[in-house]
Amino acid sequence: MLHEKKRVYGINESMRAVADCVENLLSLEDHAYIHTDRCKKCMQKHLLKAHGCARDAIEQDHNPNQTKVLISLERRVRNLFRLLESYENNPNETNGRRLGSRTRVVRKWACRTFDLTHVMSHIGVV
Repeated sequence: MLHEKKRVYGINESMRAVADCVENLLSLEDHAYIHTDRCKKCMQKHLLKAHGCARDAIEQDHNPNQTKVLISLERRVRNLFRLLESYENNPNETNGRRLGSRTRVVRKWACRTFDLTHVMSHIGVV
């Protein structure tokens, strides 16, 4: 299935990793915003996956002009760990919404920066 998506959208491996990162950020955002769905382990899983995909994108990148932007994505995702830790230490509505809001900012930035609207539209996310 991964190969089908790559072939259909004509994107390289690093952009596929960025798209996977964005999908995990979307899942984290959903978990953070929906009060009844704030499972700490699920939120950790999605953030770890997003971070891993961001790092994979850097490793798979062959375009020197894009490397700095991919590193910026990885740093932005890594910074979300502090917010997740803050939520885990004090799981209240404010910390959950703060995590969701910041995750949304990173996700939207990635979609705009890497022009992923054509990739993300297949799951209803732009």
